[in-house]
Amino acid sequence: MTAINEKLVEDRLGTLEAARSWSPRVVSRLEALIRSGEDDALFRINPIKFAADKGMAEAEAVDLFLYATAHGLFEMNWMLLCSQCGCVTESFSAMNKLHDHPHCNLCRVDLEAKLDDYIAVSFTVSPQIRPTNSIAPTSFQRKSIRSSTTSHQRARARTGASSGR
Repeated sequence: MTAINEKLVEDRLGTLEAARSWSPRVVSRLEALIRSGEDDALFRINPIKFAADKGMAEAEAVDLFLYATAHGLFEMNWMLLCSQCGCVTESFSAMNKLHDHPHCNLCRVDLEAKLDDYIAVSFTVSPQIRPTNSIAPTSFQRKSIRSSTTSHQRARARTGASSGR
C-alpha cells in the first residue's frame, strides 16, 4: 500500500462532510476505502457497485463520488466500452475527447460511439491523495506486473464490463 497525504485527506474529507447532509457513516466508508483499500480497489471505482457493497443508496453513492471529485479526493474518468467484448477501448477525463469511431484493438473492429449504451464512468483516487500502482504503471514492482492481469479483471468487473467469454 502506498503512502497517504494525511493533511490533504483530512482537509478534503472535512470539506466533503460539510458540502451537504450525508446519511450516517457514508463519508467514513469512503475514508476507509481511501485509507485501507488495495491499490487496485482505488482504480476505476463503480459507485453503483460501491453502494451495493456498502449497503447504501445508489443515488447517494453517485453523489458521494461526484462531490469527492469536486473536492479533489478522486478523479472522474469516462470509458468507452467495446460493444462486442466489453473491454475499455478508450479512457478519457472529459467527454469532449470522445472520438466518433473508436477502434477496439482486441476485436480489431471499428466501433460507433453510442453514448447511452457503451459509455461508463468510474472514479480513481487522486494521485495527490494517494499515489497507487494502478495510476502510475511505470512504478509497478515485479510482483505487481505479474498480478496486473488480475487487477485489470477486477477493475473491469467493478465497471460492469464483461470479459466477452
